[in-house]
Amino acid sequence: MNGYLDAISGQSITISLGRHDILLPRACLGLYLQLGRVLDDLEQAPGWAEIASAIRAYFDLLGVDIAGCHPVEILAALYQLKQFNNWQMTLAFMREPASKGEVLSYDYPDRNWAWVVHKLASRYGWTRHYIMDLYPEEAACYLQEILVSELNEAEERHSLSELAYRYDSVSKRSHYQPLPKPGWMLPKVDIKPVKMLRSMMPYGVIDLGGNEKIYH
Repeated sequence: MNGYLDAISGQSITISLGRHDILLPRACLGLYLQLGRVLDDLEQAPGWAEIASAIRAYFDLLGVDIAGCHPVEILAALYQLKQFNNWQMTLAFMREPASKGEVLSYDYPDRNWAWVVHKLASRYGWTRHYIMDLYPEEAACYLQEILVSELNEAEERHSLSELAYRYDSVSKRSHYQPLPKPGWMLPKVDIKPVKMLRSMMPYGVIDLGGNEKIYH
């Protein structure tokens, strides 16, 4: 496995049991954890009865009936499945430096697409499957709006900080120093007013003094 796109690509394996070929998908996280626990039980099994029970539990989790199958082909299939469902990619946070001076990079192939999913999922609460069903250009539009919103929110926080103001000893006044914007946000875009039918506008408002104002 080499990168994010490989990590989200479906994988499958064909095993032979009882003279039949069985196609099985690779285990996702929940099933992976359950299979791992059964393999731990298998390694720690004190006798043949416990070994046989753990093996049956492993295939039961996969929905495979091994009744009547030859023990040799069961063990062969178990070995194939164990290797197939093994961890295939190690990220930086999962590794320890080999030496004291080694610097681990958290970059990996296709990480930009993991970032896209992360941005959209974090902002809108969408799932990866939903995001991957978007058209590329649609996803790009949402990403730009997210980036604009993040920059505006950062600007609001910046404006509340004393560090955002520079004192001018000549004028004896402090001047606001805006956050720098990326090149694609310059110059500032004038937002066009949204047209609305008169019938859709509010009939009137009541001000803080309790006075009603009618507009149409």
